[in-house]
Amino acid sequence: MLDSPKKPYEVFQRKDSPNFWMRFSLPGHGQKRIGLKTPDRDEADKRAEQEYQKAVWSAEKGILEGRTSFDKVARQYLAHVEALGLTSQRHKKLAIADRGVIERYLIPFFSRATVTSINQTKLNAYLDMARRPDADPD
Repeated sequence: MLDSPKKPYEVFQRKDSPNFWMRFSLPGHGQKRIGLKTPDRDEADKRAEQEYQKAVWSAEKGILEGRTSFDKVARQYLAHVEALGLTSQRHKKLAIADRGVIERYLIPFFSRATVTSINQTKLNAYLDMARRPDADPD
C-alpha cells in the first residue's frame, strides 16, 4: 500500500463538534485553526486544501491576517502618511486631515474589531452614525 504524501496541514474532529477542523502553521504567521463546517471527511479534505492554498497565497501577498485590529492598521497608515509628510507639503496636509478623521471617528467606532470582521453591515452602521447631526463617537 502506498502512503499518501504528508500534507502541510492536519484535518481533525474535535470532541465537542461533529464537524471537521484543520490546523497548520506558516512561517511568520503562526498557527491557524479553521473550522471546515462539514461532518463529511471527503468534503473536509477538499475544503482544507482550498483554505490552505488561500492562506499561502495571502501570506505571499502580504495580506493582513484575520487577527489584525482596525486601530493597529489605522495607526500604521497614519505613521506612513506622516513619514511622507516630511517630504512634501501635500502629504503633510493629507496627514493632518486624515489624523483628525481617523482618530476622532474611525478608531473610536471600529476600535479593536479585526480588519476582516468589518463587513458591509458594520460599514453601513458607521455611515448611519456619521450622517447623524449629533454624530460623535465619544
